[in-house]
Amino acid sequence: MSPLVKSGVRAAIAAICYIIAFPHSVQASADAIRRNDRAIWGAFGYSFYNYKEPLSSPYIPDSDRGWLPSFSWGASIRTPRDLYLAAEGSVTYGDTIYRGAYLNNPSTPLKATTGNTIWTGAARIGQGFELADTMLTPYVELGFRHWDRDFGDGGVENYENFSILGGLMVQYAPIESLVFTAYGSAGTTFLPTLHYAPYTYDMASAGMYKAGIKLGYAFLPRAEIFAAFDYNFFRFLESNTAPDGTYEPDSRTSETMVRVGIAYHY
Repeated sequence: MSPLVKSGVRAAIAAICYIIAFPHSVQASADAIRRNDRAIWGAFGYSFYNYKEPLSSPYIPDSDRGWLPSFSWGASIRTPRDLYLAAEGSVTYGDTIYRGAYLNNPSTPLKATTGNTIWTGAARIGQGFELADTMLTPYVELGFRHWDRDFGDGGVENYENFSILGGLMVQYAPIESLVFTAYGSAGTTFLPTLHYAPYTYDMASAGMYKAGIKLGYAFLPRAEIFAAFDYNFFRFLESNTAPDGTYEPDSRTSETMVRVGIAYHY
């Protein structure tokens, strides 16, 4: 466990013990949540990437799986009237294990390594509603994703798509320095494409789902350490057929990410 993760765990345990030992001094406040949401942040973590084409072969479906390092960053603001605005980006990279079959012999297994670089970006807009010590924020999210899939033999697939989702973020501040956040959203991808020279394939859109939790502890008036867990799932449906008779089959992707980071509250 990294020193940053250990620090976050110690901070969370200390805050919980404080609440239990001194319940009379707990002063939960929506103002703590507003301060928490005026932030610029950066984080590092690992993502378990799981891509699969269930119908790519009648014998051995194609898949790419593995843990990949990931960097993410972002900024957010919450106005005095609780309008919430946020933007974030990330880059994930590294090798996954490819399992599939040979094109000319689909019953013969093939195991190889795939190089991956994944860029994502997203922007959210929402309106918060204060409820006692809790802030409820329905929001709309617009996102973008680019995936370079390098097979190491000179062949590179470039996947791109946009997404739009609607979601709800719930935040709770048991004490001024501790904020718990949970969110869930659902929507769809749109304009998904795959470029594999010399063709570009237009794939069909499908559903997308996201969920996550975050625990942040302000160890200084303007500095916070946090730990977060996120899960994303989406699909692409079969593409058009290229002039040479090839096409992109149905696929599904899940990403499970664990990260730790630090935020500055302005």
